[in-house]
Amino acid sequence: MLIGFSEELMFRGIVLKAAVGPLGPARAILLSAMLFALLHAANLLALLPLLVVVLQMSFVFILGIAMGCIALRAN
Repeated sequence: MLIGFSEELMFRGIVLKAAVGPLGPARAILLSAMLFALLHAANLLALLPLLVVVLQMSFVFILGIAMGCIALRAN
């Protein structure tokens, strides 16, 4: 649970907020979502099957976009 909270804090609280100024909101959301998804590629090191990791990365990319929109809207 603490890992998920720290990921959210890092990506929505630091990466997204830092990227909004230079990139604008849409690109900042996409950047933070891509980085959030790439972070989950580390699950390959846990010997998870490639398909599982790709599906997880796809899911967290979409989740990252949604959470980025919510974070900016909620400020």
